[in-house]
Amino acid sequence: MKSLIFERIALFFFPILHLFAFFILMRGHNAPGGGFIGGLVSAAAFVLYALAFGPAKTQKLYRVHPFTIAGCGLFFSLSAGFISVLMDKAFFTGIWGTGWLSWVGTPVIFDVGVYLVVVAVTLTIVMNLLRSE
Repeated sequence: MKSLIFERIALFFFPILHLFAFFILMRGHNAPGGGFIGGLVSAAAFVLYALAFGPAKTQKLYRVHPFTIAGCGLFFSLSAGFISVLMDKAFFTGIWGTGWLSWVGTPVIFDVGVYLVVVAVTLTIVMNLLRSE
């Protein structure tokens, strides 16, 4: 059943939820939050959109298969661990940039990887559930 009000609410909150997810992702290495919670908020935006417009239109929105997104996320997360090994430190030791890149470090890269995996897994589960209705 289509609802014009629900569709407008979904269109309004979709970018706002993604901005909030980005905020949670970026503050996660210094405070509560991070890739997992940010990924859930971002996936919630896609779920809201899917409930309003259907799974087929939502799949066109993210354009990339969730398995590809999850693979990129796993690559980022493992890369964060191996960067420290390449710098002669223990696996997953935090390495931070210098100068204006001091906010970029391996914890941020790891959080981005977790974010991508959580979004991909949640999208896969929810889209399969919505298609089976």
